[in-house]
Amino acid sequence: MVTYLIILLLVLLAIWRPILGIVLSMEGYVLRGCVDLLNFSGGGGSQLAWFLLPLAVFGAVAYQFLTSGSMRRRYKLSVVDFIFILFGIVLFFGSLYAPDVKRGFELSVRYWLLGISYYFVARIAVLKESGSDGIDQYLHACWIVALVLGGIAIYVSASGSVWRLSIGNVHPIAFSLLIGMALLVNLYWLIVCREKFPQAVFKYAALIFLAYIFIATNTRGTTVSLFLAVCVMLLLVVSYRASFRQLNRLILLGVGGVAGLIALISIQPEIIVKLFDNLALIVSEDKGKSISDRLMAYNVALNLFFQNPLTGVGTGGFAHAHFTEYPHNIFLEVASENGILGLLPFLGLLFFVSLESIGIYIKNKSTNHHQRLSIILIPLLVYFFVEAQFSMSIWMQKHLYVAMALVVGYRAIVLADFIRGSRNMFTFKPMGARHQHAR
Repeated sequence: MVTYLIILLLVLLAIWRPILGIVLSMEGYVLRGCVDLLNFSGGGGSQLAWFLLPLAVFGAVAYQFLTSGSMRRRYKLSVVDFIFILFGIVLFFGSLYAPDVKRGFELSVRYWLLGISYYFVARIAVLKESGSDGIDQYLHACWIVALVLGGIAIYVSASGSVWRLSIGNVHPIAFSLLIGMALLVNLYWLIVCREKFPQAVFKYAALIFLAYIFIATNTRGTTVSLFLAVCVMLLLVVSYRASFRQLNRLILLGVGGVAGLIALISIQPEIIVKLFDNLALIVSEDKGKSISDRLMAYNVALNLFFQNPLTGVGTGGFAHAHFTEYPHNIFLEVASENGILGLLPFLGLLFFVSLESIGIYIKNKSTNHHQRLSIILIPLLVYFFVEAQFSMSIWMQKHLYVAMALVVGYRAIVLADFIRGSRNMFTFKPMGARHQHAR
């Protein structure tokens, strides 16, 4: 009963603040682990309720969209929208010749309801706010949710030592993905945005707190993804000809990071040792069971693709060739199950999202538009895309789809501002009107 009340509260929050509802829905798996940890689980009904949570949130956002004429007018279909839909059709087609038609159809439905729905709903929710306020709200919501859930994880684990920090039975990868996203957002604020002294101090403290939690999750793929995303962010900052103040912040963050790492090694050396031992498996001959299983899955996926290059073995068919349900690589999953027929729209999706990213980068470089949001949106896209090469099935990549929605939505905002500015530049009042105004 308590579980249903909590979910009802989350739906009401989605009606009040759609973007907050989307973030809470995205982290439904982690929230469910938190609720179960507090012994609020409702058994089988609880699982169904958490499955229905995103659908209820989507319904609340869609209702606001349908009842708001201004939002409908501002929504412009993009090429990315059409490709997402086309790829969904390919998945349904792939289920027709899959070894298990029922499973293939179920995965296709999940892609529509629990995958790309996040893309379209995020695009709609961003439109509800003026300018880039919707994107800013999303970043703040992710950051706050990560701090709260991170605090709960620290509190729960305080009673004993844990190999990989998480909440309850939640897989550490899902938990670390949220914490890493918040770390990127926090870093962006400290480098780019001008903060008042109390806010800056709090965000520096939050950065240290989030970094500690992220290291304690001890996840290889997410660590590599975060490292590459931070590198991209720093390259963007430098390419924008960062101000002297921003360079000073970078130096301060670098020195603080090294000092914090030394302090953590001194206080809790076992956390750093576990993380580096885990990362060392990537290049060692004995790669451990997890990496070995993934490498085996990659080989199986490649063999399935070469055996059926045009159409693949069918949606969900990989599970019939390997003991894992999917190959833990988004490219190999599409290639092995849907072949070239699936790869073409998927690669087209990446191509056009990359074009949108280049567009916002160029525009932000010429102007200081909306605090240069490309410095955070492009690294977030890199972060989730790299992680998709190591973890989760294609219908589970909701964070990646929302990141794509933010890039496409922000590009539309930038274009709208450019067109509006051009119109104002070339709009002249008649001479008579000017004289009347002067009088």
